[in-house]
Amino acid sequence: MKKAPTTGGDETPLAIPMKEPLAIKVLGQDVYWLEDRAISNEADRLIVSASPDGTVIFVGQGRTCVSNATNEFAIDNENAYWIVCDAARATALLQKVPLDGSSPSILATISGTVITLTADSTHVYWEQEERRPTPTDTTTSIVRISKAGGLPQVITTEASHDGFSVRAMVVREGQVFFDWSSSLSNRYRIRKVASTGGTPITLSDVINIPADQIVRSIGADSSNVYWSDTTTINSVPISGGSRVILSSLENQANSIAIQDNRLFWVETACCTTGQMGRIKSVPLQGGQVSVVLDGLTAPNGKLAITSTNLYWIEGGAELAREGRGRVRTVSIPSGAITTVASGFLNSARPPFVIVGQSIYVADVGSIKKLPIDGGFPEILYSMGIDQSTVGHINDITSDGSYIYWTEDIASAVRRMSLSGGPVTTLSTATSAHAGKIAVASGSVYWLDDLSTAGYSLRKLPVAGGTLSTIATSIQSPTGLEVDADNAYFAEHDTGDIRKVSVNGGPVTTLYDGTPRDSPSQITQDQTHIYWSNQTQVARVAKTGGGFTFYELVVKDSGQGIAVNDSAVFFVRDDVVWQASPK
Repeated sequence: MKKAPTTGGDETPLAIPMKEPLAIKVLGQDVYWLEDRAISNEADRLIVSASPDGTVIFVGQGRTCVSNATNEFAIDNENAYWIVCDAARATALLQKVPLDGSSPSILATISGTVITLTADSTHVYWEQEERRPTPTDTTTSIVRISKAGGLPQVITTEASHDGFSVRAMVVREGQVFFDWSSSLSNRYRIRKVASTGGTPITLSDVINIPADQIVRSIGADSSNVYWSDTTTINSVPISGGSRVILSSLENQANSIAIQDNRLFWVETACCTTGQMGRIKSVPLQGGQVSVVLDGLTAPNGKLAITSTNLYWIEGGAELAREGRGRVRTVSIPSGAITTVASGFLNSARPPFVIVGQSIYVADVGSIKKLPIDGGFPEILYSMGIDQSTVGHINDITSDGSYIYWTEDIASAVRRMSLSGGPVTTLSTATSAHAGKIAVASGSVYWLDDLSTAGYSLRKLPVAGGTLSTIATSIQSPTGLEVDADNAYFAEHDTGDIRKVSVNGGPVTTLYDGTPRDSPSQITQDQTHIYWSNQTQVARVAKTGGGFTFYELVVKDSGQGIAVNDSAVFFVRDDVVWQASPK
């Protein structure tokens, strides 16, 4: 989203795009995250950073592999390290990305699938799997390479016929700690091996576990190794000994992080899809488990920690598709949650309305509030989190005190205060295709696909009252405007612009168009209706009569139109143009 002065001048970006954050790291005051978002035919993953002053930098971009690779990355004061793929998306590459913006380089070409990746001060480590001849027959290796480059070194390798593999790994004080897990064998082991290579030593052997109780995350301090395994949080001395269960009966326990004498982790609170969650903690030596934060939106199992703050990512694979991906933080031991970074998912002209110093945007299944001077949007409302399909806010409008919108799935018309808060459902007597919405003189109007004969124009007092239909058989409407006396709408199938009294009655045609010239958007001032389409930008008086054409035979127009007191603004060939006087 961008803005520019009405008198002309430079564009100002207002918000960044954002889809699904996958992993998070903190370096000094800056937060880095790996993001799943297609930005071109060649790249669908990014490394992005955000500074405390709101500056966002796109650090690196790359391709994912057809065979799923790790979502992890590593970072130091000079470079980020991650897995990308070659042009065929078949071969994994370990790439070093300078943080200063200079060109990245390839440290290693990797055979097999990379499952996890980590680093210490001098080397990058990864686990790679080669499956043959069946999916349960694997050769698993832990490999490292100097950050300065050179030849990869295999630290340990092992063949398995029972589906064993490494799911998590951490390096500390010359030792690599990792799991050796198999859902087929209902068993996992916590192991260690010297970072220079050698024979692995088993620290803990956990047997007779449910098939899905695999190791999710692992960490270590100078005394113990800690891990999560879906339902429990555990520790064992780094020299070996008895497994200690620090917390049990967890629900999808995931990423763990250590700060001082406490262990923190993310868990799912409601369901296996990971759509709601919480962050919990426990003393390293065991004791009372505490809920640090609850009711988080799909925290996605990734957690980072500093001496003062917890950082996590939200959205997950499901809810990120509804525009709910973001990066957040909270001070420890307690403090207010703040958003480190957020953006917009919908890049295809999402509906929005400007009220005062804020922009309200319908971003797929969420309503977001953005300062008019730009920044990170705040999520005011999101559709239900347990939907099996992606929900959409179809349109949005405002009367200066509330925002109103239509949404699918729940087939509802709702409203909410400009500052957020409780949501009022005005009507559920709609179809899933309830679309354009407008509000005027104490009533809300929307276009609804209620029958095969076409759309209907519905009216409802915002304070409550009788729902009425004031027009029917509207053919594929593309725009709706309402004033104190009339409603105006455009039809795609006929190309017409029409009006009807807000009290119902005969429908009048203001502009008799053709399907080829069908308006894609309309807007209004006190006296005229304005429209744009592929061939023209024009206006017609609300009382009917002659037309004023601002542009004819316009290539790739119809992308948007707006008016102020003196000018008409419209989009042509991805450029915003002005016609003045109007």
